[in-house]
Amino acid sequence: MTSRSGPTGPRRRLNRVSALTPPDTTRSRIRRTGRAFFGWGGWAKLASMVTTVAALAALWFTNESLRATNDQFGLTRQTTITERFAKAVEQLGNSTSLDVQLGGIYLLERLAADSPTDRSSIFEVLGAYVRTHAPDGADCGSPAQMVFPVHIQAALTVIGRRSVGGPERIDLSRTCLANANLKDANLRDVDLNRANLSSADLSSARLIGANLERADLARARLKKTDLTDAVLDSAVLSDSLLNGSNLTGANLTSANLRGAFLEDATLDNADFTLADLRGSVFELPKGAQSYGPDQSIERPDGPDRGTTQPAVPATGPSMATGIRLRGANLTGALYDARTEWPAGFVPTAGGPEAAAGVLDPAGPVTQPPR
Repeated sequence: MTSRSGPTGPRRRLNRVSALTPPDTTRSRIRRTGRAFFGWGGWAKLASMVTTVAALAALWFTNESLRATNDQFGLTRQTTITERFAKAVEQLGNSTSLDVQLGGIYLLERLAADSPTDRSSIFEVLGAYVRTHAPDGADCGSPAQMVFPVHIQAALTVIGRRSVGGPERIDLSRTCLANANLKDANLRDVDLNRANLSSADLSSARLIGANLERADLARARLKKTDLTDAVLDSAVLSDSLLNGSNLTGANLTSANLRGAFLEDATLDNADFTLADLRGSVFELPKGAQSYGPDQSIERPDGPDRGTTQPAVPATGPSMATGIRLRGANLTGALYDARTEWPAGFVPTAGGPEAAAGVLDPAGPVTQPPR
């Protein structure tokens, strides 16, 4: 095969492969690299991963921002509560204005609802307020002539309105609370040791586990009151109304229940050791009229129960088994002919456990020192 000649000489034979392959220039290499880079099939997965990481980072930053906001809110809230608490205590200490003191009392009640962690401190302050502003229990004077102070009643009302089962323990010991209105109050586990509650209204109150040792509850209204496991050792309950009350497991050792009304009361496992039950009414006598404001009843067969009648000392009724007195301990209890026991229950005489008291028909019961 002959080659063609040009004007200047023979032409060079062309290589067809060389003619079809572009020259390997820098531009061609960049072009090939770009096609390979942008044509990579993993770009979709990479984009998804980047989106996920960005979302997680956004969530983290949002969470940190919310946490910082909540911390700031909590700090502000606690500061506000502290300021309100200080203001309420300051108002309680205002001796010149009753209205200011009442405002402090109700502000503390609101704080107890707003800040459960401060409940114990708040009710401790209210208890201290009652103890320091109410007269001493031994200096009550005549309850019949006493007008109960408004500010003390307000503090007691707030204490009595606290939620049932609160962990706080309130000290109201040795205070004069005669004629106080504590109806429906929550006084669970409250310390009322040696407090004077004579003529007070405690109807339907909750006094479960309360300490009422040596408390004066003469003429108090305790109808349907829950006194389960309450300590009433040496308490005065003379002429009190305990109708329908719950005294299950209550300690009434040496308590004075002379003339008390206990109809329909639950007395299972109550301890009446050495208690004075003369004239107590566990059940109204057949045909008797219901009690009146003076807490007296009229017998169909005799004079008013307040009349002195021959007394019969208890000489050994240790464990009662009658209606409403199941398991009650009556060891050494004193009773007389005016004591109205539940139907079917007759206290037994004799036995090794003689009465510790000596009953003098002409005078009061005298008991030997313990």
